[in-house]
Amino acid sequence: MAQVVSGGIRIHFEVEGSGTPLVLLHGLADTLDGWRDAGWVGALRNCHRLVLNGSDRPRRPEAYAAEAFVRDVVAVLDALGIAQAHVAGYSLGGVVAFALAHLAPGRLRSLVVGGAPYAEDLGAFRALLAGGADGLVRLVEGRLGTLPEHVRRRPEGNDLEALRLVVAADRRDVSTGLAARVRAWLLFGGEADPRFAGMCRLAGELCATLVALPGLDHFQAFLRSAAAVAAVRDFLALVDSASPY
Repeated sequence: MAQVVSGGIRIHFEVEGSGTPLVLLHGLADTLDGWRDAGWVGALRNCHRLVLNGSDRPRRPEAYAAEAFVRDVVAVLDALGIAQAHVAGYSLGGVVAFALAHLAPGRLRSLVVGGAPYAEDLGAFRALLAGGADGLVRLVEGRLGTLPEHVRRRPEGNDLEALRLVVAADRRDVSTGLAARVRAWLLFGGEADPRFAGMCRLAGELCATLVALPGLDHFQAFLRSAAAVAAVRDFLALVDSASPY
């Protein structure tokens, strides 16, 4: 695993596959291996140079500001000599994708966002994290069923103090100006996800395609949906055919 230092923080990244670059940004309490476990890497690696990011878990609030997230992603792109990339983010990764649209739109070929609304009251997450790692596991298994042991270890192994800093402040509305900053958007989400209504609003304002996944909640939409993977693959191929890299 390679790494680059950004703002005093080590950013770890792995590169797999070939084709136009695609940065994959994972959700809260997950790791870059989540993209592999859910089948995204296997489905996309033959047509894209996949960049999977992770980082240390700093215990400084400023490390989780939008500007810091963007700086970290740009540092990885610079280290790899990538001028522009597709970016796909799920949940917290989608929030980072919005920040990239505002602060570094010139580095983006397209944006794929799943399970992330414009703004959100994170009080429930703060309450959940107050209960420790077991609370995270119970939440996931209550919605998905029993997790494989290697997946269960990821939330259990997280630095809870760092996670609490990530959700210390509610997410503000960042919708203003998004439509003009990135030319190609794809959104997806589970219809049983409480965040889905916010994503419908986002799709309308961006004139973006929204892939709705019936009956799936927030976790299932990422882990169990071949439909989402296929839609993303087709969308990226369409963008690339219109504007070769």
